[in-house]
Amino acid sequence: MSTPRSRRARFPWFPIIKCKQCLRDLECLNFCPAGVFDWDPVTGRPVVARPFDCIPGCRLCVENCKGKSISLPGKKQVAAALERIRAEDGLLFPSGKGKKRARAMPLGPDENRPKRSKHKPGNPESRTLITLTGRERKTT
Repeated sequence: MSTPRSRRARFPWFPIIKCKQCLRDLECLNFCPAGVFDWDPVTGRPVVARPFDCIPGCRLCVENCKGKSISLPGKKQVAAALERIRAEDGLLFPSGKGKKRARAMPLGPDENRPKRSKHKPGNPESRTLITLTGRERKTT
């Protein structure tokens, strides 16, 4: 079996339905923004038809299920999966006693940083007026 290429395909975030607790009220189909669930007319129950369309971090189906029959991975499972995926992708590096995550690089010199506006919302003297000609004129 080959290893899936995309990180999403390797991340185990998808719902599991406990069929015995399911009330069959279609709430999971109605509240899922990604359309993960389908109705199985043979069994008369919802099924997880598209598990990898599930949005990581979304919990709408769990929160809206009145029968509490839907479960998602817990924090420990998610943390272990993220650690595994980062290690597979080489995003961890050994340092001293354990592994540390790579840090984002700083932007560098001030000229590379975005300029902040000096406009203060409560100060009418700092507002500018744009006329129809496109020229800016300072108001007092």
